[in-house]
Amino acid sequence: VLHLRQLPVDVSEQELLALALPFGRVTKLITVRTKHQAFLEMASEEAAVTMVNFYASAPPTVRNQPVFIQYSTHRELKTDNMNNQ
Repeated sequence: VLHLRQLPVDVSEQELLALALPFGRVTKLITVRTKHQAFLEMASEEAAVTMVNFYASAPPTVRNQPVFIQYSTHRELKTDNMNNQ
């Protein structure tokens, strides 16, 4: 699971997926708009490692705003029937 922070408050799911899809399939995405953060679960650990390593040397931007990507302390994302914030 990857933790993305310093996102624009109105970042779209498509913008977040565009950062991740070149590295592999995204299985879950949770946005926490009030904190300008998101959690993204990749289909494989290898894809997540590749994504973090790539963006460590070439930090991504969304709407000209730098986005920070790091490993989350969560091993997997669990969701219930509540809507994302």
